[in-house]
Amino acid sequence: VSNKIRLAQDVKPNYIMVLGDNDEKTDKVSVRGRDNKTRTYSVDEFIEKIVIERNEKLFESEELIKINKKDCG
Repeated sequence: VSNKIRLAQDVKPNYIMVLGDNDEKTDKVSVRGRDNKTRTYSVDEFIEKIVIERNEKLFESEELIKINKKDCG
């Protein structure tokens, strides 16, 4: 498993999630972020977290598009 984690880190994903038997029993997920810190979330907490992050990124993208349109025309 640790070799797969090292390979995943080379790709630089936002999150690496490792699920084991214990995670399945407790309905928790262990997630390693880009800061290389591992945190544990309930499945619902993690889904909520990534949905919020996605929505914030979409909002930032839309704001940048508006700014670029103003500058161009």
